[in-house]
Amino acid sequence: MVVAHSAPIYVVVDGEPSWKASAVGELVQYQRAKLEELMTAPMVPLEDLEPWETRDLLLDQWDKQRPLIKPQVDQATEAYQKLLDRFSKLAKKSRTSN
Repeated sequence: MVVAHSAPIYVVVDGEPSWKASAVGELVQYQRAKLEELMTAPMVPLEDLEPWETRDLLLDQWDKQRPLIKPQVDQATEAYQKLLDRFSKLAKKSRTSN
């Protein structure tokens, strides 16, 4: 079995991040959907990695824990909006300078 782990590499050109412009909106939409799913989808403990170990704990704790992560989800949602806003400004600036 091969296992790998990598970390992101951020490239900055002329003081601005490099973007794959065609993918920004889709990527943000995907991540926002995952956050929404996290906050609303029912817990399915048999889909966990080790349900024989975690099923009862997940059933007991998930609904109690979900409200505790809401502030972080809200913060991430806000960060994604700022990212979209920033990208839109950069894209507009790029179009007007060409």
